[in-house]
Parts: sequence; C-alpha cells; structure tokens
Amino acid sequence: KNRDLDYMMKSVRGLIDTNGEIWSACKEHTCFVPGKFTPGSCVKMKRICFKEASVLKKSNQLTISSQKTLYVHDFGTPPLIPPCLSSLFLLDPQSEGEVFPCYNAYLRKAGLLNDGVLVSFLTQLQEHLEDVQIFVGRIETWLSEPASTTQFLNELFGSGVALIEDVDASMCKPGGKVSNGATCIHCGKPPTSHIIQNWSDEYRCQGINKIGLFYVPAPTTLLTSNTALVRGQMDVTFDLCTDDGKEKLKTFVAFLKLYG
Repeated sequence: KNRDLDYMMKSVRGLIDTNGEIWSACKEHTCFVPGKFTPGSCVKMKRICFKEASVLKKSNQLTISSQKTLYVHDFGTPPLIPPCLSSLFLLDPQSEGEVFPCYNAYLRKAGLLNDGVLVSFLTQLQEHLEDVQIFVGRIETWLSEPASTTQFLNELFGSGVALIEDVDASMCKPGGKVSNGATCIHCGKPPTSHIIQNWSDEYRCQGINKIGLFYVPAPTTLLTSNTALVRGQMDVTFDLCTDDGKEKLKTFVAFLKLYG
C-alpha cells in the first residue's frame, strides 16, 4: 500500500514539475492580466509569426518580402481544481500575474490526510493535472508553430534572413497613429476596443491601467532580384501558414534562381 502511495505521489509531483516547466516557457507570452488572475478567467496568448510572403515586381526589380504579424489567441479557461479537492484544503492565494496555483504547496497539505483519503485525493489531483498538461501543451504547440516557418524561410533564402524577436515598445505606436487592423501588445485588442482620450493620442486598454501600444512591424526583405524573366508588373502572395503555400513559394524561388 505504501508503495502505491509512493508511486502516486511521484507521479503527481512529476506532473506538477512538467506542467511548471512548460508554463514557465510560455507565460511571458501571456496578454497582460491586471492584478491576480481570477479562476474562471480566460487565458490569452500572443505570438509573432510570418503569415505571408509577397512578391512584387516593378520594371525589372523583383522583391520577395514578408511582414511579421502579432497574433492573439484565446485558449479559454484553464482547468479548475474540482470541488472534491478544493473542499478539503484552501488553495494558497496566487501570486500576481500567475495563472495557476502553487500545486506543490497544495500537495504538501495532503500529507495531513490518512492513507485511505490520500489515495482518492491523489487520484483526483492527478486527473486534474493531466487536464492542465493538455491545456498548457496546446499553448506550447501554438507558440512553437512560428519557429517552423522561420526555419523554412532561412533554409530557402539564407540563414539569418528571417528572425522572430520579442516585441518591445520600440516596435509599437500609440493608437492614434495606427490602422484598426493593428493589435495591442498589452490586451491583444484593436484600437477600437480601447478608451480614447480626446485630448491626446492615448488609447487606454479597458479594465487595466495601460496605454495601448500597437505592434507595427517593418517588412522583412527576403530576396531582391533584377530579372526580365517575368514580364510586366507582378503582385503575388504566398500563404506561409500552410504547407501548400510554402511549397508554391519554394517552387517559385527555385524557378527564379534557375532561369532568372
């Protein structure tokens, strides 16, 4: 019986550690949460990725470029600790900005339970932590997707041509100086979803004490070529979010290098 308990305890601790490692790598991409995260609130994440590659030709000058886009995705509500567990012990207050409670502190309290109740407790907690792992795993996968596109572009056009960096204020502009298609790096919403100060260019995020800053990326030039191969002007876009779009761009570049 003690062996079963030891095994269950190790399994639960392993899930806590794994989930913590995954979330630690992801949480810097969380959209701003004012104060302490309220259980039942949605988790919104942000990422930068190359969405499209554009081919533009004027006269004999052909340019292939891409523009990084800031995306925000709502992953919904993270799994809540079941009432059958939370009724046994109170959860410690979450630290400011933290989405998940301190599960290790919660597990330490379980040492007060007798073996019969502890087995049931650990079984329920393990199931909850497995749900949490699925939740943070979805976030991890979503955040890692731009890396494959960046790798594709660097393999096609040369190492270091395409880079994804963290967004900072130097890449952003206040709401009065951007189009409505821009996205705020704090709350993940467009300018029209902000409170506009009539006397200034400040667009304030609703519900949080932040001035809206909107990501305005500069186009990244991937390839410039002087060619008469393609007659007239050209304006074509390739979708970098699909394998089909990437394959078509790869074929176009190969054709250009071979005959251009």
